[in-house]
Amino acid sequence: MIRDYYAPRWYVFFDILLKCLVEGHPLDWKVLNERLFLEVELPFFMLDTKVYPTTTQGDSITIARELFNKYHLSLNEIDLPEKSSKKKFPFKYHFD
Repeated sequence: MIRDYYAPRWYVFFDILLKCLVEGHPLDWKVLNERLFLEVELPFFMLDTKVYPTTTQGDSITIARELFNKYHLSLNEIDLPEKSSKKKFPFKYHFD
């Protein structure tokens, strides 16, 4: 699912976002949604014939520990603000 659905969605999002930044215009959500539908969702749900497992594979606790051990040190190096501010939030929508 990550390779066939979620990764392509992120690719489209970052492709459009980069274009907006380079050209200096705001993100057009309609264009984003149209591209997501045509390039990712329609092919995935209507044209793809892959079957994905419906049961878990592997030990989720072990996998979570492995991922934590792999990434926790690099995450600690990120300089995050002590407190968030809605005034500084750069996006139109946010969640509290």
